[in-house]
Amino acid sequence: MNRFLILSVASVLSLGACASPSTMPKAVDLNFTQMSPVPLNVGTVQVLNASAPSVQAKGVALRNASPAGALERYAAHRLNAAGRAGNLNFVIRQATITSREIMPTGGDWTDNLQLGKPTEHTVTMRVGLELSGTGMPTMKSAYTLERKKTVSAGASLAQRDYEINSLIESMVRDLDAAVMKGLNENMHIVIGPSPMTFGTPMPMNDAASQIPVMLNGAQ
Repeated sequence: MNRFLILSVASVLSLGACASPSTMPKAVDLNFTQMSPVPLNVGTVQVLNASAPSVQAKGVALRNASPAGALERYAAHRLNAAGRAGNLNFVIRQATITSREIMPTGGDWTDNLQLGKPTEHTVTMRVGLELSGTGMPTMKSAYTLERKKTVSAGASLAQRDYEINSLIESMVRDLDAAVMKGLNENMHIVIGPSPMTFGTPMPMNDAASQIPVMLNGAQ
């Protein structure tokens, strides 16, 4: 019985090694070039990264997943200074992935064979917008979004990166909807009609999300 089990597992592993390249996950576009740049009535836009490094569990490796890099590329492409005065800071206060191994719940054959443990990845994004300039009031707004993703123990590094990057992409799109709303309705610096946003706006009842709060006056 034990010999049959070992041979069966070896056969499954061999089939997986011969999988067609077409079954591999596709790369996620985290450059956000499909979004149109939004002209803003400010002289400069600065993207500032103040986020601390991510924390990963021992043995958990993420090769190409970076929420901070995704936010930097998004802001640099999406926010376009088209005015003569004023400055807008896009401050990445936190953009991290916290990873930890969790106990298997069953259902994945690699978990049942104890070839590894599933990993839970928590992606947190905290972004601040700071508007200042001569002749205009200093205004600030804050946005926070946090979501979790569990990846099975049998996932390859490529599959794991794909799952996390897909989560990062969807979070940036949802964050964009809130940021565009704040720039247009609160700061009133969007030039032209309200910009088209992508993704689903952060829901009001999402406990992991904070709807942006506008602060008027110097902080």
